[in-house]
Amino acid sequence: MLPEAPRRAASIRERGNIFIAQGFPKAGQLLLQLAEVVERGEDGRRQSIFDQIVPTFGIEYGIDSDFSTLFDFLDEILIDPALIGTVGFADKLLELKPFIDSMQKGATIMGTIAGAFLKAGNLRNEERYYAACLIHTIDVEGQFDEACRIIYVLYKASRGENIGYSDVVNLKVPQIRDIMRPLSGGKSDILFLGWEEGHLRNSMAHVRLEYNAANDTMHFTDVDMRTRRETYNETWSFQEFSKFLHLTNGVSFVFLHLVMILGAHDMAFATNPFPTN
Repeated sequence: MLPEAPRRAASIRERGNIFIAQGFPKAGQLLLQLAEVVERGEDGRRQSIFDQIVPTFGIEYGIDSDFSTLFDFLDEILIDPALIGTVGFADKLLELKPFIDSMQKGATIMGTIAGAFLKAGNLRNEERYYAACLIHTIDVEGQFDEACRIIYVLYKASRGENIGYSDVVNLKVPQIRDIMRPLSGGKSDILFLGWEEGHLRNSMAHVRLEYNAANDTMHFTDVDMRTRRETYNETWSFQEFSKFLHLTNGVSFVFLHLVMILGAHDMAFATNPFPTN
């Protein structure tokens, strides 16, 4: 049996309960199973159970091809190098831990804000759409760009290249996108698909949007503040906008959940997952 097996199991179990509460019951149940075998000392079962968790989460999250592509890209640059022991990758994760922890706190706040709207009663379609717009704006201003910076640092680390957070802290989202595109052969573009070049955020921030009750659509426009020329003019149904919202949020959401799974791996396999003891 692993040392401090009950404490390890409790940590894994907490993660499993989070996955279940957030709508990923199969991945959550696998984490609970992993907690049980760790607690019981059934060491021979740990690997086979853990090996099912990431792909199961991917299936539960990947509701269409774009979401699956987003998941696969983050899986490739986070889980694979962590588990195969890419030189320097574990150290880079540890170095970034304060920023990842801060992002997790932000995600909790975002969940509280979203929950407040859901508890507000039966929102009219227009109110529901505006609430989603507000959530998207907050997410783009906070979680999304921070996630892109951290992911870029880890992407470089996954390729054996060492850069620090200080090297990216002042980079804007378009810069990160343009840097990552040639490095990844275009695969990284999936990170920015829901962002819509920042036009949706700009439209909302400057209140250049108009709801059409007849068909539950919102008309978004964006204007270049320097030239005063219109740069965006689109109308989206709530369903279409929701995909932008969830893809943008998915960048931080999937990343943080994969980090949780890596934490469960540490609890199940690391010699000493509690190094401060």
